[in-house]
Amino acid sequence: MPLFAVVAALCMTLSPLMAETVPAPEEGTGWARTAPNQPEAETQMVAPRLPPPLVTLELSKTASVTTADFGEELSFSLTVENLGPVMAWAVLVEDPLPAQVSFFDSDCGAAFADGVLTWDVGNLPVDGSITCTVTVEVVATGTIINQASARASNSALFPGDEVRATAIVQGPSALQVPALGHVSRGLFALLLGCIGWLAARSWRA
Repeated sequence: MPLFAVVAALCMTLSPLMAETVPAPEEGTGWARTAPNQPEAETQMVAPRLPPPLVTLELSKTASVTTADFGEELSFSLTVENLGPVMAWAVLVEDPLPAQVSFFDSDCGAAFADGVLTWDVGNLPVDGSITCTVTVEVVATGTIINQASARASNSALFPGDEVRATAIVQGPSALQVPALGHVSRGLFALLLGCIGWLAARSWRA
């Protein structure tokens, strides 16, 4: 038998064995064994979980007057607005009233205890706004500085991050005596004269 025929027969005999048997890769060769007809495993990318976005609130506060006297009623209007980008949950407005005023009423059903007005707004949709008017009575002298704050359960990371708004009213500075006109001054002088005459007569007696 010719030599090439022997070699060909030997190759045909060893081919199936070589296809099934793959030598283990040597360390540092940079190649790995891949089983025949075996699909490569797909790599799944998992996106990181991001925290939900925080809502942005805006609070404004206005007064019905710029100056007020003793016993006068005035009102403060509180408006809270959701600037987005998501629903504002459990919105709460707190308004500690200054010592110069006494709480009278509110048109939003706000609760008043220990000098603090608490307005439970509830949930507020994006671009939604709501207003509450609080009526008070002036009971003391001094400048009336009224500051309120608003927050939602998803609007702040830390306590004290709530939004604030302030309204200032010039209250009475002191009890004022009405000015006397010309006639009133004359009567007042006549009264003082009568008192002096009675005192002199009493001293002579």
